[in-house]
Amino acid sequence: MVTDQAHAIGFRPLRRSDFVTLAQWFREAEVARWWNPDASPEGIEEKYGPRVDGRDPTTTMWIVEVDDNAVGLAQHYRHLDHRAHDEAVEIPGAVGIDYLLSEVVAGRGLGALVLARFADLVLELTPDARTCVATPAQENRRSWRALEKAGFRRHGMCQPPDEPPAFAYRRD
Repeated sequence: MVTDQAHAIGFRPLRRSDFVTLAQWFREAEVARWWNPDASPEGIEEKYGPRVDGRDPTTTMWIVEVDDNAVGLAQHYRHLDHRAHDEAVEIPGAVGIDYLLSEVVAGRGLGALVLARFADLVLELTPDARTCVATPAQENRRSWRALEKAGFRRHGMCQPPDEPPAFAYRRD
């Protein structure tokens, strides 16, 4: 657990017992807008069950905790394991991240802190990666502003598969 002046930020592996909470977050308007998830129990099990069970080794899922409360979901993956995404982003040696924070913490300035800590963790866990990359939708100003505050630099624009036009942000 990393402690900031006022908040303890931590990450723990996603568990099946978190699926009910995921469904709640996926129904929040801001999360649904950018993640477009299937919030049904079957949809969550289909997508996240294999990741929890280790049957999808390409993506590692985390629950974001602030002051010991679950407030979000984060994931990391090597771009090379997702070829089409890697080709769209065009940043060699990248480990990608995706994230969501619940509306419970929205507007409190925690996004940048969470993203900075998550990038540190991901780069520590994947020492052969040269850079940590996020690709928020160009229209998702909140997300890319939080990345900038967390020390990510805008690398350019990209079109990830099955996603809206995005900006590629990197933190080396």
